[in-house]
Amino acid sequence: MNRSLFLLIFLLPNFVGALPIDKAQPIHVKAQAVAVDEKKGYSIYTGSASVTQGLLALSAEKIQIFNDQNSATKIIAEGDEKNRAHYQQTRPGQQIPIEADADNITYLIKVEELHLKDNASVSQGLLSLSAETIKIFNKQTEVSKIVAQGDEKNRARYQQIKSNQSSFIEATAQNITYLIKTQMLYLKGNALLVQGTDSFSGATLDYDIKNDKVVVKKSKDGKQRVRFKIKL
Repeated sequence: MNRSLFLLIFLLPNFVGALPIDKAQPIHVKAQAVAVDEKKGYSIYTGSASVTQGLLALSAEKIQIFNDQNSATKIIAEGDEKNRAHYQQTRPGQQIPIEADADNITYLIKVEELHLKDNASVSQGLLSLSAETIKIFNKQTEVSKIVAQGDEKNRARYQQIKSNQSSFIEATAQNITYLIKTQMLYLKGNALLVQGTDSFSGATLDYDIKNDKVVVKKSKDGKQRVRFKIKL
């Protein structure tokens, strides 16, 4: 048995049950090489590394797992020039998984948050969000909210093709918050939503995805007014 494989198997009991998703499932870690620093409490896996636990999967060229008192507290996945770090999660009863990609993905286990940094994107079926940084919040082991934050060069972007519509929906803003359960989309900062030939813009914009309703508001100082264009 080679050294890397031995270290991997030896460390697994410390990780089992640490993640809130699929707690009863064991954690499986694969990589071409592994380095462990027991004093500092972390291990580094490199070379097509992957972490899986039940229906959760995280893969990257390099993955770091941090421990605190024999339980995993944080996982950092770093991509390379060819491939970004990748995250995928499927819940029971869901046929379409939530997938996320970024140059860097940090999973904070105790608070159930995923932080995606640099070239970040999240998708589920025909819905996608992209931005410089994206945070995914879990509540009771299920994704509850996704927050996308743009930067000076690139704004956050939302795209979707609704199954009951042929038109393509696209929205951009400095900040986009998507609430999963209520299917509400909140855009802040130079908000713009385009649906087919119709467009809406303002300082803030609320979009009810389920009921296909748009609420647009001007800025408080009145400098950014509400605009809309509808083709009848």
